[in-house]
Amino acid sequence: MRNHLILVFILLLSGAAYGQVNNIDFTLNQRIQNSVLDTESDYNIQKSKLDQNPSPKEAVKILLHLADMQRWRGDYAEGLETARKGLKYARDLSLTTYECEFLYRIGRLFWNLGDYPHSLESHLEELRLAEKIGQLHLIAQSHFALGITYYRYGQNDNAFQQLKLAYDFAVKDNNKEDLILILNGLGNYYLTEKNYKKSEEYYLQSLRLHSSDGLASGTADSLTNLGLIALAEGEYDKALSNLNQALDIYTRLKYKRYIANTHRRIATVLRTTGRLHEAYEHLDKAIEYASELKSPDVMLDIYAEYSASAEKSSDFKLALAYEKKYSALKEQLRSDHNREIIAGLESQYKFDQQQLQIKILKSADQLKLVEIGRRRSQNLALLAGLSVVIIITGAIILIQRYRLKAERQTLAVNKEARIRAESAEKLKTKLFEIASHDLKVPLRSLYATADLIADSKLDYIDIKRLAENMRVDTLHMRSLVEAFLTAVAIENGNLQVKSERIDLADLAKNAVEGVRLIAQGKKQNLKYIVSNNNLWVNADHIRMRQVIDNILSNALKFSPIGGSITVNTGFVDLWAYVEITDSGPGFTPQDFAKIFQPHAALSALPTAGEDSSGLGLFISHELVTLQGGRLEVESQPNSGAVLRVLLPLANTT
Repeated sequence: MRNHLILVFILLLSGAAYGQVNNIDFTLNQRIQNSVLDTESDYNIQKSKLDQNPSPKEAVKILLHLADMQRWRGDYAEGLETARKGLKYARDLSLTTYECEFLYRIGRLFWNLGDYPHSLESHLEELRLAEKIGQLHLIAQSHFALGITYYRYGQNDNAFQQLKLAYDFAVKDNNKEDLILILNGLGNYYLTEKNYKKSEEYYLQSLRLHSSDGLASGTADSLTNLGLIALAEGEYDKALSNLNQALDIYTRLKYKRYIANTHRRIATVLRTTGRLHEAYEHLDKAIEYASELKSPDVMLDIYAEYSASAEKSSDFKLALAYEKKYSALKEQLRSDHNREIIAGLESQYKFDQQQLQIKILKSADQLKLVEIGRRRSQNLALLAGLSVVIIITGAIILIQRYRLKAERQTLAVNKEARIRAESAEKLKTKLFEIASHDLKVPLRSLYATADLIADSKLDYIDIKRLAENMRVDTLHMRSLVEAFLTAVAIENGNLQVKSERIDLADLAKNAVEGVRLIAQGKKQNLKYIVSNNNLWVNADHIRMRQVIDNILSNALKFSPIGGSITVNTGFVDLWAYVEITDSGPGFTPQDFAKIFQPHAALSALPTAGEDSSGLGLFISHELVTLQGGRLEVESQPNSGAVLRVLLPLANTT
């Protein structure tokens, strides 16, 4: 009931009463139809103008318009190309305002594609330019874009500060279009924080603004937002009513991103009310539209909802499949490499701000000198003298404030540098600890074996056996050193891989033969099953051998004495694979949360007192990912584990 009253009140303000929320009237239908026709017609007109070789200045305006329409249509890759072309024109013509506008669109398009580091880079550059020319609209726009990008990365405090700054600048500029966007952004922030009252307050402010302009898409946005609040408060019928109306508008406007997201939100309501069959139908539709968009962040939310719906219907196999898809995509979006890029960009922005403060401080010092000189040259009465004292005192206070601010920023920069140095020192210390512990045992064994060989009483068979033991210990130490060097290269972002045509089946076979003596030492049954020969892939031969050696070593290490390890190779669809199955204790749910982290302490222990650096799976996962592959893990506690390395098949034509 409350949602109905809200919309009636808003529509009365705009002079066009829609009546009940669950009935969209002829006026709105006509407006949507006109909007679709105008957009399609305008799009074709703008493309036609661009084909007529306009002047560079006119081309800038056309490209800006086209980039907007391509983003609304969901043509993100095409829109990105258009915006980059426009940015080059704007820079060549020294049109700073247009340069900011194109940087904003490039950042938003990267955001739509899930490339948040490049989105952040573009918006930070946009903000620097906007502050330089002092245009309030551009500054507000930049802060808004930074806010929603930070929010996607889980940096909620930074996101909220940026959105508040955006709001303040938009209010100063009295820019209705910016305020609509920012108010919705703040409403979304408070909705995820479960502050429904505050969220509704911002949504209603946004609704008042865009309903007075008669924007069909804005009406759909507000229906969506009010539907989300109704869902959060358990008013499921109202939530479905609002979301279905929003879906109808988005569908007729052909806004693919919004259609996919709305199908997913409707599925959430249906899942909550137990209508699982209908929920699956909406999720399939959502995936269909999201696949056209090629937008990872849209697909991420759909995977999460699909997993939740499957779990609700007790289809745990399907739930696990979509949870894996979700985890893989989330890891791709939030990789360590991307976080380093973001940290670097933030550091650059802070540095720029610090330089600005230093300039202000220098200006304040110059002001102080001018005031002192003026005081000395003047011979005024007591009143004038007091005035000068007051002015100088104010200047000193101002200078002190600037100085303290600069000092605080310098301390912050130093603190950040110290934290990074400490992190590097911890990594070095950790590796030294592992090296001193893990290399001690094989070195002692080598020394003892060499001592025995020096005894001339030994016969040839004994010497051969001891030499073989030395070989095994040497190989173990070499693998440890390789692991340390690879881990350091990964942490520093300096790991290099090359691409060459290799036979994955042959590589796996050689790796099995390389550890067969270790398996025999633990009386383990090591089998190699050839499903397919000549599994040609493009990969780094040395790095892939390192991956398979790591996984095999773990399988032998954690399988019991007398256990079994099976290695199987083959292909499925366009992927070649090496599958290693062991009879060890497997992985617990807690293990899966940290299975690919360096130095992670997992639940299983080696079965014959072997050493474990905790780097094997971390390194293997990074190496396979760098070469365009995947590392999959299947396991249940106390039931062994299956680790599967997949690489794209090479073109055999």
